[in-house]
Amino acid sequence: MTQSVKSSMEQVIYEDLKQAILKRKLRPGTQLLETTISERLQVSRTPIRAALRRLAQEGLIDLVPNRGAFVIQPSQEEIQEAYQMRARLELMGLELGAGQFTEADFQRMEHACQDEVAALERGDMLAYLAANKLFHQLLVSRSGNRFLVGMTDQLLEKTNIYVMLYDLFYDRQYHATTDPIPAGAQQHRAILAALRAGNIDQASKRLEEHVVQSVAELKTTRPGYLGLDELWRDSSNANNALPTS
Repeated sequence: MTQSVKSSMEQVIYEDLKQAILKRKLRPGTQLLETTISERLQVSRTPIRAALRRLAQEGLIDLVPNRGAFVIQPSQEEIQEAYQMRARLELMGLELGAGQFTEADFQRMEHACQDEVAALERGDMLAYLAANKLFHQLLVSRSGNRFLVGMTDQLLEKTNIYVMLYDLFYDRQYHATTDPIPAGAQQHRAILAALRAGNIDQASKRLEEHVVQSVAELKTTRPGYLGLDELWRDSSNANNALPTS
């Protein structure tokens, strides 16, 4: 197999597995057996291992020495702890940044809210997560504490992965012309309104409510998962004729 073909197959495997994880086709904790992937796609182990490393770097799978690769499976306790810590940091950021927010900050928050709703309407989870992350980053951006900002960013990355795995995003259909604004987006707007009014206490209260609601919307069980051997069952795959070595 030439280097260009290996690179192409690596990308195919990476994209297929990533989409399967993001769209909840694979159950959290599923072992991603190299032998199964190799047999289903008729490819060598090299591009498979490269794709798995990329997914591990993004936090979507765990590479366990002497055991293999697994779709991440955070416990309910881990999820609760991450959100609790994130809430504490964001609340501290709001307190430290009180009176420092500018109209430009508020406009960026407003645009993030708009982008979030637009992404919901399109069913675009990655755009939704990006808009959500930006809004929360802005909440701590005026804290003046780079460690707080950095730690908040790390926790946002972690909780975004939990949303990918367990949120009801793909189980609901949002239509801007007929449906009310979803609860999460409404809460973001309520936080923004309180900040515009200079009411940090109200903004903090709304933020705490928002975090509680966010955790409540994460459902760690759902029907309809596929086995790894079923993932490519209905697809001949664009590279099914590639050699295995």
